[in-house]
Amino acid sequence: LSQTIPVTLKVERKSSAQFAVLNISPAALWAGSKDNIVKITIKNVGGDTARDLVARLRPERGLYVSVDESPIPALVPGSEAELVYKLDVSKDAVPGKRYQLKILFEFSDSFRDDLTDSENAYISIEPQSSGLFWAGGLLIVIILAGVFVVLKKRGKI
Repeated sequence: LSQTIPVTLKVERKSSAQFAVLNISPAALWAGSKDNIVKITIKNVGGDTARDLVARLRPERGLYVSVDESPIPALVPGSEAELVYKLDVSKDAVPGKRYQLKILFEFSDSFRDDLTDSENAYISIEPQSSGLFWAGGLLIVIILAGVFVVLKKRGKI
């Protein structure tokens, strides 16, 4: 007696290319700031080359990205790459909070196309800068210039 039983087998292989976030620069942004250039250093910590890599940035609410893709032709095992993005920070962003920046990787490896992976980076938000600081500094410069002019006219310089 023999019987054929259909079996569905799903084989899922993860890529040998894997990514780690090493650094983010700057580490903090000002609430309400615009056109901030943020650089994130990643490393391929896996054992295979990632080809046609596109790293898309998906920030947490309160941060807005205007340039969200950073393409890399190939990232061999052990090598690093710098991802560059342009971010705006809402004036309502919470100072002192660490905001999550999710990086979505789309790439191919030696065996498959259309692979995806993700990693997180974090950036802090500082309080919105005040114009009072700059106004105070400008006032001091003007006073020092005035003192210099008066002393020069009196012949003491």
